[in-house]
Amino acid sequence: PTWLAWAIARALGDEYATYEVFAALHLFAAYVLVWRCARALGAPPDSAALAALAVPLSGAILVMGRGWHSVVPTVVWTPALILAVLRLRHPVGPGWAVGTGLLAGIAYHVGFAQLWVYNVGTALLFGVLLVAFGHIPTRRALWAIPGGLFALALAIPLVVTQRAASEGLFYTGGYGNGVEAGLLSMLLPFSAPHPNGWGTAGRETMGELYAWSGVLALAAFLGVAAWIGRPRRDVHPTVAASLVAILLLLAALGNDGPIWPLLRRVPVFGPINNHPFRILPFLALTASLGGAAWLGTLPLRQRHLLTTIGFALLAFHVVHTSASFYSYGFEP
Repeated sequence: PTWLAWAIARALGDEYATYEVFAALHLFAAYVLVWRCARALGAPPDSAALAALAVPLSGAILVMGRGWHSVVPTVVWTPALILAVLRLRHPVGPGWAVGTGLLAGIAYHVGFAQLWVYNVGTALLFGVLLVAFGHIPTRRALWAIPGGLFALALAIPLVVTQRAASEGLFYTGGYGNGVEAGLLSMLLPFSAPHPNGWGTAGRETMGELYAWSGVLALAAFLGVAAWIGRPRRDVHPTVAASLVAILLLLAALGNDGPIWPLLRRVPVFGPINNHPFRILPFLALTASLGGAAWLGTLPLRQRHLLTTIGFALLAFHVVHTSASFYSYGFEP
């Protein structure tokens, strides 16, 4: 994708636009993939379109992506892996294991290790819940084993290289503050600081870091609340997506939540797992998928009203998202 972006930017007459083209290609691909995920979960076209726009245009991607280019590809690889998991609801074979292993293995080469664990972990947790709820037969889910081994085989050459390059370095994992200051900003356009106080420019709009579409966020959690209030044996797959979002939210609270301290103790991963706000892209994705599908269960008039409000909140968010972690004060 990087070379393709460079070629397009060069053809447009501005090689310095390589990163902008790189980001645009990923955001467009993300729209298509998230749309397919939402539709596969039963979301109607209007709320699926809202989710497909909200995820690539979330503050987690727009703001974090300005500072860390490796964050942008997560908006493509994670929904692609979730689509692979959803495919397990139907009969699969060796081709699924090879294709999914290829996705997960290549994903390791386009980011950094912490985000890769979040990529794969989000899809894996979603799959485990679908198995637990009876949407994926246990025997069919075993295809994930050869797929996972193939992914590791693709990732290991880079893992060995990184291990050798970092030999002798001391890592202190788990640092960084949680996202509790931005919880309201996930629902409505409230101002909020960066968890670590970052941002030499746009501090007053850093609340947009936490935003995507408040309607989808609220719908995801209301869907789980409705299921808890009336638990049924035939659990809809959207509940699994929303439950993953809730777990990710608890992890993103950092040391003030119940999950982050446990992650710090995980061997190998614990020492490199820092800054809980890096979970935000995966929270936006799973909550948007769960929320979009839950909106589809509402009467048509209510769904159209809430979806319209969701589009309005998203538009307001995108127009006002100007924050960045650092401003260099010049343009190339």
